Amino acid sequence: MTMNNTIKITLWSMVVIGLAVLGCRKKQEYYAPHSSSPSPSPASAPYRAEPQPVEPVAPVVNPTRETAWPFAPVDNREVSPSELWTTKNYLVILDSSGSMAERGCSSSESKLTVAKRAIEAFSRSVPADANLGFVLFDQRSDPRQLVSLGLNNREKFIVEVNSARDGGGTPLTEALHLAYQAINKEAVKQLGYGEYMIVVVTDGIANDEYSLHHLVTQITSESPVVIYTIGFCIGNRHTLNQPNTTIYKEANSPEELAEALKGVLAESEEFVVTEFEK
Repeated sequence: MTMNNTIKITLWSMVVIGLAVLGCRKKQEYYAPHSSSPSPSPASAPYRAEPQPVEPVAPVVNPTRETAWPFAPVDNREVSPSELWTTKNYLVILDSSGSMAERGCSSSESKLTVAKRAIEAFSRSVPADANLGFVLFDQRSDPRQLVSLGLNNREKFIVEVNSARDGGGTPLTEALHLAYQAINKEAVKQLGYGEYMIVVVTDGIANDEYSLHHLVTQITSESPVVIYTIGFCIGNRHTLNQPNTTIYKEANSPEELAEALKGVLAESEEFVVTEFEK
């Protein structure tokens, strides 16, 4: 083989090797994943906000016995036996303020003496299967519940009524509020069934008439509680005399007072609704 032939063979070998290498590169580029646009740099990447937590939506709470009268959570109730659910309830408030020491009003005795005797007679006529309770305000000023609503408490009721002593002002608002709390507590036990009456015997004007009027409106609008007031020797101009809202009776003598108290039970007989619905 001549020198020229050797050179030619060498050159052709180099050309073939070069073409082979170029072909491999093209094949790799063809099969490699590619995009029609260049990958964005971190600086040019679009901003994506972090997902924010969604605030939970409070469920709609429909009015139930937790939010309506009687006011007590369902899981916090002391419930009476079912046979007592329709029990009638009478809570008496006696005004034993200083003015009850006055005499007159068709009697030589003090108004307090007459009132105590009439209330004692009333308690003896309350049916044995009805609850009876007693709230008093007197010379010690602050109203207090001396007898809780109950069935077998008549003798205690009479003792507490006869222990009343005249003196002090006329905190009717506070007394009515206390009585309403006691009534509500009993209504919780009866699941709102039954009958509820607050009986007020008074001879004077409330210390705070505006607050009393507001409380009466509240009680009668949110509950089935009946407010039955006897104005003893004071006529009918009284905050507790609210036609179509309360029951108010005038009593200008011992006989009229006794008759008005009898009317409490008569009114109860006419009260046939067993559950209050707002």
